[in-house]
Amino acid sequence: MSGRDRHSVQQVRKTVEQLRRERNMRREPISQRAQDLIQFVRENQRDDVLLLGFPNDKMNPYRPKSSFSCDIL
Repeated sequence: MSGRDRHSVQQVRKTVEQLRRERNMRREPISQRAQDLIQFVRENQRDDVLLLGFPNDKMNPYRPKSSFSCDIL
């Protein structure tokens, strides 16, 4: 068996192991998870800068940087 074939077999074994682990995972309805997500967002929205923005411009890491530059060489 060549090195390439061994690598291929190892990849297939890893995939099968991963599928077996996933098969044994506990499943829950998406409707319940969606409700949990909505509740989480509502509870934490007062701290979410994506919803409310930053309290002041200096706290915003994405603000445009100063256009001041020194051209003296």
